[in-house]
This record gives sequence, structure tokens and C-alpha cells, in this order.
Amino acid sequence: MAIIKPFNIFLWSALFFHVTKLGIEIKDDGGLLFMYALIVFICSAILLFVYRDQIRNVISKFLTPKAMKIKIFMLFICVIIGMRSVYAQSESKKYTSRIDLTGSVGNKQGTAAFAYVYNWKLWKKKKLEAGLGVRFTSYFGKDKYFMTAPAQLTSGKTGPTVLFIENIKENIDSILVRSPQTNALNLSINLGYNITKKIYAGFNIDAVGFTFGKTVSPQFISSNSSSNSSFTASPTAFNALLVSDNDRGTLNSELFFLYRVSNTIGVKAGFQFLFTEYTTSVNIQQKPEPNDRFRNKVRAFSLGFTYKLK
Repeated sequence: MAIIKPFNIFLWSALFFHVTKLGIEIKDDGGLLFMYALIVFICSAILLFVYRDQIRNVISKFLTPKAMKIKIFMLFICVIIGMRSVYAQSESKKYTSRIDLTGSVGNKQGTAAFAYVYNWKLWKKKKLEAGLGVRFTSYFGKDKYFMTAPAQLTSGKTGPTVLFIENIKENIDSILVRSPQTNALNLSINLGYNITKKIYAGFNIDAVGFTFGKTVSPQFISSNSSSNSSFTASPTAFNALLVSDNDRGTLNSELFFLYRVSNTIGVKAGFQFLFTEYTTSVNIQQKPEPNDRFRNKVRAFSLGFTYKLK
């Protein structure tokens, strides 16, 4: 854990000089280096959250005068390295990058998403694309039910085959959240195909990240048992794509068609599928086994705009 802190200083310095001095895109790289910095920063932030208790203990050992001198020296070295790294140039590749702004509205719920996408053009004709991205998704709703989330309960097993198994209804309880609101920052996987010069078809799905949002006081609803316990619920902090109900946290995905109005601006329409999840302060569900994770699945049509960077 002692290594993580100076490493984060290095990341902060790289991001700082991108935003204040160099810009998102440098030397025609389409923002590739900036995206790499964001990816590593998000993963590092997840580690910091998971090991926050151990990190507090480590930090307390670094408050002596001697340790402070070492920290100042390390900060100086990391800033210098960060300055050099943001000027580095990767190999020239055939790629495209863009910014997406997408929204959806469903039954008493909706989403707004902002994404940076970096795709490599594949094969000889360069019509097929695959790449990575960073997406921020904000979800909001009113009087929404969040159902039992873990695959072990919903399907009776874990693993990729749960995708083809019907839910076990008697194992599923729910919590009613009056005003759910979550905010997720995830790395995404992107695929696309250029049908014509104007028309593009794409698919994207969140892979890993973290979520934050307000703590709520929901109502527990169960056909198996009753509970008068007082409890709260918060958005599940860690997000991971693990296939169907094996997934954890808030994950967004989208199948869409894009029409290029000009060389840089496009409009898109598609179908969005979003998992959003809350974790309760206690194992409020007790049958068939204790559980504290509850999920809402959002299916909605989406509309958006894109701006091509490269």
C-alpha cells in the first residue's frame, strides 16, 4: 500500500498537465495517453477504496519529520516523471476517437451518460472497430423496486450459464427505493462497424469501475419473511462485468446506430440496458440465505450526440 500513494501522485501530475497545459489530445494521438492515465487512475482509485483501512494505518506511519522529507522528495520526482510522461508519444496507429453524450427516459426513471471512446480500425478495409473507453453514467428514478441481485440466489448457481436459467421466484425479495440516484464511472469495451461513410452501428458495455451516490432508507418487501429492522442502503461501490446476474454494481450497455451529420458531429439512437445496484447496511434478506445486494434492470431507448476527435 505504501507504493500506491506516490503512484497516485504520478497519475495526478499526468492528468493535471493534460488538462491545464497539453490538452486531451497531443501530437495527434486522439487522446490515447489521456485515456490510459484515466484507466490506471480509476483502477488505482478502486484499490484505494478496497484497502482504505490498511492505507489509513500506513499513512499514520508516514507522519514523522523524517518521513515527511522523504515524501516531499518522492512528490518532486513523481511530478517530474509525470511531466515527461505526458509528452511521450505512442506508436502511430489507425484509430478513431470521439465523445458521446447519451440520454434515456423510461418508466419513472432515466439516465444521462458521457463517454470518451477510443477505437482501433481493424482489417484491410478498416470498417470494423474495437477499443476501450471511459463512461460516466448518472441514473435517477422514482419509486423503483430493486430485486435480489446475487446469481447464487436468483439462479441457484454462479457462472456464465446463469444467462440461460430462469429466475427462482421464491428466492427473490426486493427493496423499494423512493428516489434512487447513482453515479458510475466505468471502463467500457466498444465494438463498431462502418456500414457506409454516414451510417455506423455500435455496441458498448461497461467492464469495471466504481459507483457513488446518496444513502437511502428503503422499504423491505418479502414473501418469505418480514422484517421490522431499521436499515439503509447505498450504491454498491465496486462494479464488475461477470456475465448476467454474476455482475456487480452499476453497469451500462448500449446497442446503437449512428448517423454522421458532418465529419465531426453525429446523432445516434439505440437501446440501453443498465444494471444499477444498492447494498443494504445489514443482511435484510434472510431466506434462503442472508443477502444485502439488490438490483434494478433498466431497459430503455436512448438518443445521443457524438463529436469526433480523430
